[in-house]
Amino acid sequence: MRKLLAISGTAALIASLLVLATVAPAGAARRHHHHRGHHHGGGGHPTVTLSESDNGKAVSLHPGQRLQVILHSTYWTFDAGTDTSVLARQGDTQFHPGTLGKGGCPPFPGSGCGTAVQTYVADSPGTSTVTASRTTCGEALLCSPDQSTWSVDVTVIGFIPPQPL
Repeated sequence: MRKLLAISGTAALIASLLVLATVAPAGAARRHHHHRGHHHGGGGHPTVTLSESDNGKAVSLHPGQRLQVILHSTYWTFDAGTDTSVLARQGDTQFHPGTLGKGGCPPFPGSGCGTAVQTYVADSPGTSTVTASRTTCGEALLCSPDQSTWSVDVTVIGFIPPQPL
């Protein structure tokens, strides 16, 4: 009888771990918030995440490091960067709608509520400027000059081997 209880206890533990392994990544993905900061990416260096508050700033990256730009309007379009041999654009811009309701997006279409996300990867030492632009800042609302362009200067510095964790 004791052996049967031990086996069923082990089976319950394994089943619990399998459920946890399946549910935990989905929950973690839902909890992920976009903000300026660092997330670990390829090459042992963290991904640098920028937003509107970083407009006009300069950033340094290492080869292989990722740069993610998150701007809060679906009207933004990103360029490839001034030197694509230094910084390579990764795929198309991803657009994510905002949340409707109180404190969120207005209930009418055309507000541009949501985010535009573009990722770049540092390829080789040098400098490149990333620019995003938009002409519309809402439904039938043109942007003022200070709201229509976002840019950051990126310097990719020579390779430094990643440190062990």
